[in-house]
Amino acid sequence: MISLDQVLLLQEKVGTAVEKINSLNAKVLQLESDNDALRRKCAELTNALSEKSELVSSLESTQNKIEQSILLTLNRLDAVENSILTTEDGSAEAENQNYFQSEDTEPSPEEPEVEEIQEQTIPVVQEQPESVTPPPAQNSTLNDNFDIF
Repeated sequence: MISLDQVLLLQEKVGTAVEKINSLNAKVLQLESDNDALRRKCAELTNALSEKSELVSSLESTQNKIEQSILLTLNRLDAVENSILTTEDGSAEAENQNYFQSEDTEPSPEEPEVEEIQEQTIPVVQEQPESVTPPPAQNSTLNDNFDIF
């Protein structure tokens, strides 16, 4: 037969087993809660990564537009500089020719006179991002120094 000691020992073992089961159930609930929190954090980080990737893409696109604008402006500046140098070279040649000609002759109509060149102004077109406030527009004449910045 079963003795009272055996029943008490069995009851004690069942009690410890129930305690362990309850403890494990509590741990499972805690781990599920942690898992849900980690999933939410992962989703937040994924969304943040997506937003940052879009921002980087937008910044790269803007940077490319700015670089193209700068290159276009530099090309325009080169064209203006070449135009001025060509005009100055023509004017210098005309002055040299006029110096060696008699005082009664007038310069040829194809070659502009130095005074006409100095009075011309060169419009400068700058493409800037919308967030930058442009400096006040100033007309520069050919006899002024070129100030790019």
